[in-house]
Amino acid sequence: MDFFVENYLGRLLGVAPPAGLREALHDLAERAASGRRVFCHRDFHSRNLMIRPDGRLAMVDIQDARWGPDGYDLASLLRDAYVDDPDPLIEEMVERFHATVPGLGSASEFRGRFDVVATQRMVKALGTFGFQIAALGRTRYRSAIPRTLARLSASMPAVEGCAALHRMLDDLGLFIPPSANEA
Repeated sequence: MDFFVENYLGRLLGVAPPAGLREALHDLAERAASGRRVFCHRDFHSRNLMIRPDGRLAMVDIQDARWGPDGYDLASLLRDAYVDDPDPLIEEMVERFHATVPGLGSASEFRGRFDVVATQRMVKALGTFGFQIAALGRTRYRSAIPRTLARLSASMPAVEGCAALHRMLDDLGLFIPPSANEA
């Protein structure tokens, strides 16, 4: 989560982290990593899924695949920084995943893990966007920032253990319109 602090806050926005932010981010990462581990793609989103000419699905960008939390790939896909999926569809897909995959525990336990992992994944993505833009000059990632910030702003207050982290990020002005924030 230092990647977020160094690249999104530091390099891209030029903002110093407030006291306690790194600790809150590390706590989020530890909570996201806890629980049942499965093999994950770790970058499972719309730009890394292709339909082959024969109609079969192909996954690309698989070099970072490794063990991770049981809801990580689902969170990557349903909280995709490049696609606006309606909330009812996301809810239906989380429920369908839980009903289909054995060993996930109760629906409420899995939903709690999904929300924590999705939050961690979005913060991590902002760090990646900051690095791609500020360090590598790849400005195409800028378009994913407003969607990611809006989702974090809307979802974080309801995620168990994230209220204080949300307040810190809100106090930094991250959840104001991105055009004003990135000027």
